[in-house]
Amino acid sequence: MTAPAPDPMRQAQALLRLLDADDVDAAIDAGLAGFDAEAVAALPPSSRAR
Repeated sequence: MTAPAPDPMRQAQALLRLLDADDVDAAIDAGLAGFDAEAVAALPPSSRAR
């Protein structure tokens, strides 16, 4: 059984919190490199750009 895919908005919010805390290593571990912010339409443009 595989784990369900993370909710993109929740993942975006978690990544932004980690980046705000200047914890880049944790953000990378949480999937920053493979995250497609453009796929989260509800994310504000300024957050997508980050």
